[in-house]
Amino acid sequence: MEGKMFPNLRLEMKKHGDSVISLSFFLNCSPTTVQRKLLGKRDWAIYDIDNLCKRYNKDYYYLFH
Repeated sequence: MEGKMFPNLRLEMKKHGDSVISLSFFLNCSPTTVQRKLLGKRDWAIYDIDNLCKRYNKDYYYLFH
């Protein structure tokens, strides 16, 4: 299942050199939480979505659809 959820978000992470660990610092949560969100096992908080859109200068639909 890994890699199938949020492919554009994963692409932007790769383009910017972000890892699960670096995003965990950016989002102020554990790496496990970020990994579960990327796998679709946890919901994204609206403020996380907003912060990621700003970080990558992309809109919600691009990153999360």
